[in-house]
Amino acid sequence: MTVMVLGGTRGIGLAISQEFAARGRPVAMVYRSDTEAAQAAADSIGESPTVITQADVSDPAELARAYDEAEKLGPVDCIVHSAVLYLLGSAIDGKLEDLDKAWGVGPRAFLAAAQLARNRMTDGGHLIAIGSVASMPRYSPGYGILGPAKSAIDHLVVQLGVELAPQGIHVNCVATGTVDGHFVQDHPRADRYREAIGKKTPLGRIGTEQDVARAVAMLTSSDADWIVGQTIIADGGMSLHV
Repeated sequence: MTVMVLGGTRGIGLAISQEFAARGRPVAMVYRSDTEAAQAAADSIGESPTVITQADVSDPAELARAYDEAEKLGPVDCIVHSAVLYLLGSAIDGKLEDLDKAWGVGPRAFLAAAQLARNRMTDGGHLIAIGSVASMPRYSPGYGILGPAKSAIDHLVVQLGVELAPQGIHVNCVATGTVDGHFVQDHPRADRYREAIGKKTPLGRIGTEQDVARAVAMLTSSDADWIVGQTIIADGGMSLHV
């Protein structure tokens, strides 16, 4: 059965694609614009069956086309929404068109994926969102545009979890804290930043993209069959601090 990963060629999405491939699952990787990077991501998967598709996931027609491509690997029983535009900045100074973009790639695309799943996952399956602990109702610097879009996904996970459960489709979310991805690696003081995050984290280190990918894979296992409409926080306990 095929796993379709929206935003599956970079960052956490790529780690998710690699994790499922390592577990022997065919993976359909959907990307937005960088074809060269997408091909390199697909090459990193190894011998596992893989397809890459360029699509604007905020457009239901393009998302359906990507689903068609994914089904060439076999029936899709899992969609992971890891697509994101890093539109950072304050809310009061933010551009309304940036909010529209964040909304389109975020909750709009997630809802479109859910509607596809309702119509095409006839034997049940999984719909999993990648969320953020910063989307909770608290102030987070620089999260004035992206935060509201992520918060809307949190609500959709609950709503869709109830509405799709009778069809055997499990809707859940994995919310992350700061992970050691491009944002950290490109930081001018990356080592100091990692150390600071590690000190705030009960497990004593910064998270990795692979940590998140394994949490996603766990939610698709039979051990998680009784988990519906939930947000699982995978941040090493960092958000437990007041």
